[in-house]
Amino acid sequence: MQKLLIFTIFIILIPFSNVQAQKTSGSFSGGSVLFGYDNRTCDASLEGTIRYDSSSSKVEYCNGTVWAAPGNSCAVYNIAFTNEFDTGKAQYITSNISQVDTNACTTSISISGGGSPEYRICSEASCTAGSPAWTSAAGTVDDGDWVQLRLTSSASPMTTLTASLLIASLRNDWEVTTGPDAMLVFITSAAYTGAEVGGIGGADHKCQTLAEAAGRPGWYLPWLADESDLSAPGSRFTQSTLQYQLLNGTKVADNWTDLTDGSLDNYIDRDENGNLVSSKNVWSNLWSNGNRINTTGCSYWSSTGPTGNNGQNSRVDSQWSYAGSQSCTASNHLYCFQQANDPVGPHKKVFISSASYTGAAVGGVTGADSKCQALADAEGLGGTYKAWISDSNGLTAPSASFTQASIPYRLVNGRRIADDWADLINAANPTTITIDETGALQVNKKVWTNVHTNGNQINLSGNCSDWGSTAGSAYNGESWRLDSYWSYSNATACSTALHLYCFEQ
Repeated sequence: MQKLLIFTIFIILIPFSNVQAQKTSGSFSGGSVLFGYDNRTCDASLEGTIRYDSSSSKVEYCNGTVWAAPGNSCAVYNIAFTNEFDTGKAQYITSNISQVDTNACTTSISISGGGSPEYRICSEASCTAGSPAWTSAAGTVDDGDWVQLRLTSSASPMTTLTASLLIASLRNDWEVTTGPDAMLVFITSAAYTGAEVGGIGGADHKCQTLAEAAGRPGWYLPWLADESDLSAPGSRFTQSTLQYQLLNGTKVADNWTDLTDGSLDNYIDRDENGNLVSSKNVWSNLWSNGNRINTTGCSYWSSTGPTGNNGQNSRVDSQWSYAGSQSCTASNHLYCFQQANDPVGPHKKVFISSASYTGAAVGGVTGADSKCQALADAEGLGGTYKAWISDSNGLTAPSASFTQASIPYRLVNGRRIADDWADLINAANPTTITIDETGALQVNKKVWTNVHTNGNQINLSGNCSDWGSTAGSAYNGESWRLDSYWSYSNATACSTALHLYCFEQ
């Protein structure tokens, strides 16, 4: 009460004191009252002190770090800077402009990190008024100010530099990653039967994990198609204007157009570690222009029969991609191609359940949701999860019960499934949902759904008596499919154990 009384008297008296630049003060428990203007730096020795800054006509108190407005908690709310990818090398890169919310406080600001980072404080959203200066020195920032960052990008390709902005105790990181000089290409060191490929999702996983294990940056996709045109490189690949190169720098093609013109400049004969791999057959089912040949793809690359189309890495003519067909029991390699960066920003996580359930064991839609949530919680994924499933009540279908996200949907390994809800329900995805909550690959699995690809219920009865019975049959999707069959393909006996799709809300 003593502090409150003195502070109230102080506010009443100051307007009438007309004191400028006096250094008189009055003491009270916890700090001092500084009458008139005082330019001492706020630090721990002045914590709790109150002053009137006649230069700004503000009453302020020292919080131990900076002079701040009294009566408010100096909570700092997160500001966001969008990470930059595929930037030029050794260039000034500037961030987006983000507004500071400090709950009406003045607080400290500082910056550190790679690329000699700097910040500037602006009075408005365009950061043009008054030509605010760039600085790397610590300072203060007011509630409502706007902040922009910049740094010099790395001189090396595929290198990330991070600027860390500290406002009070809240750290905000901004990453800038330089683009590649070329798109890397390799043949896998391992060979696989048609069944061992594990579908398009399995081939995706193999290329990516081999690249990561060898320390190769970026995203990788296989030169492979199944029975759907959606799986072909012509539909899924970045059609790059950069050179395609082996890991030793040897040029394979000048760009996408050159890659798909029927001939290569050199053999694709180096694996993910840079080792020579010569005279090998490679699963493909692709013409050299990147389009699917036919349905000869070892039953969606999940079977040892009957046959699959292949290329030969000892050829630079069109037969590098298609040289004939072989029994799916043969062990062949894969070609893996680097893609453009796909920055993993805010997104909703998606996985196929590692466990499978009979129709009765699903336990209704609420039971399916609970199973998804428990699996996510066990892996520490965070968030709220629901199953892509519907019963006899159409309101349980994803179109009615899901949060329809405006941000991307991604597998737990970061691979993009859809740009947003509208993209998710357009009947075709660029990636199969074949990665479970642990990050492991689930090959050739069916999934209980009773849901069309648009998120609506299929019908009233195809749901194992509201997912509580082993009698009858229910509608399912096929996780290895990129087309509409991922959600709805056929019906399966309710006594069969199938998996679930789980979506973060």
